[in-house]
Formats: sequence, structure tokens, C-alpha cells
Amino acid sequence: MFDASTRALRRVAAVCVGVSCAAVISSASAGNPREASVAVTPPMPTTATTSGETGADAEPLRISAEGARTVTFAYRPRDASKPRPAAVYLNGRCGVTTNGCPHFREGVTPFGWLVCPPANAKCPGGGASWGGSPTDRRTLVEAAISDVARAYPAEVDARAPSVLIGFSQGAWIALDLARQKPGAYPGLLLIGADVSPRPADLRAAGVSRIVLAAGRNDMAARPMAQQAIALAAAGVEARFVDLGAVGHTYVAEHEGAVTEALSWLEAPLTARAARGDVISRAE
Repeated sequence: MFDASTRALRRVAAVCVGVSCAAVISSASAGNPREASVAVTPPMPTTATTSGETGADAEPLRISAEGARTVTFAYRPRDASKPRPAAVYLNGRCGVTTNGCPHFREGVTPFGWLVCPPANAKCPGGGASWGGSPTDRRTLVEAAISDVARAYPAEVDARAPSVLIGFSQGAWIALDLARQKPGAYPGLLLIGADVSPRPADLRAAGVSRIVLAAGRNDMAARPMAQQAIALAAAGVEARFVDLGAVGHTYVAEHEGAVTEALSWLEAPLTARAARGDVISRAE
């Protein structure tokens, strides 16, 4: 089952070889009060805290609700003439979300918004991990999408089915989120995590396409490739993407690998929207 948080975190720790990962993840509540008004301010540059969280030359919008203690980072879609879906990026253990977020911009912004909420459990050496209960984490992610929608009410379709992107620990969290809200995230991009989602669980979550990705020097690469083959054999639309001769990171050796994976995940959602199909999703 992909809500087995303890097992998931142990496996994430095993993957963090050669990466400066904090030894302890502290639990923190994601239940910050959210008000109707939001502020949008320019971002400040952020420095990486782990080898997997390298920066990129791009600055997202900084969006925060009045009174909130956290800031959500987001990129606007290329075409904001009508409300667009919100894809979500979930950083890895003790990662910095503004370092990972820009690497997915090219793959998401032709489709919709890219929303990047910081994780809710601060690490002693910097960055943050995902703590608390599955409900805490779902509340945090949904609040981040709501903040962006309130800041740009005519440009965000917060209810449209979309894509989750998870790196390392974030991949496990993405699976939990998809399970909790069936139909909300039909596309999953999971990077650098030895995940083993079962076909029946993916179907129950409304996941129609899934991409597993890793660098060849990542310990998760081989099991992820094997998992993609097993899922495809079971009738799931699944692919493995080789990020090249890199380690535990989301930065591909060949530019465009992640963008192509995201385009494949988004294609059926774009086609459904063009047809005007109504897609149900759990509340």
C-alpha cells in the first residue's frame, strides 16, 4: 500500500546515499490559518542544501495568504487566457522547493500552473521534509493551490485533474496524495524513489499514466525501471525515464527528458479538456 509512511521513509533514507540528508524528520502540523487575501511578491534566490536540490536560473512567483507562515512558489502557464490546471511539485527530504521547481517549468507551463509548496517539517541543517499525517500533507498542498487560485482567480482551475511531481521523499508523498483524492491527479511523475505502486491501487486512485524516472547512478534506478515494466505488463500506462549518468537528482543529463515525460502525462488531460469531458474527482 502506498500509505505506509514508515516503510516509505526508511526506503527513502536508503536511497539517500551520497546525499547530505538529515537523520531525523520532525513532525509538524500543516494546519496554518488561511485568509481570503493573498500577497504576491518577487522571490529571493535560494541556495541548495543537498546534492539532489541544485538550483536553476528562474524565479517563481511568491504567493502567501494573509497571516500564513509559509510561502507557495508558482509559475504561471504560457496561456493564461482561461483557467488552467495546477500541477504540483513535492521536494525531496531536506530539500529546497525553489531549487527543484524551476526544472519542471518547461514541462508544465504549456499545460497549466506549476505550484510548489514548501514541505512542512524544517530540517536542522536547512530545507524541509514532509512530516505530519497524510491529512496534514494533503491540507498543505490543497491550501497552496487555493492560495494561487485566490491570487489569480481567473487563471487557475483548482478542480481540474492534474499532475503530481515527486522527487525522492516527495514521490512517496505524491502516491499518498493520489490515493487520498481519487481522480485529482491522473498523472504522476515519480523521481529517484524505490516506489512499488500496485496496479489496483493506481486504478483506484484514478491514475491513468505514471512515469518513473532516475539517474543511472541512483540506487533507485534499477528497481524503478523494473517496476515500470511490471506496471506496463499489468495494463497500466507506465514508462521509465533514464535521466542519464547522474545520481540522486531530478536534473537530467539530457535536457528535455523531464519535459517530454511531463508532456506525455499531460496529453490525455489536455485532450479531455479540449473535448469538454467532465471528469469526476473526490472531494
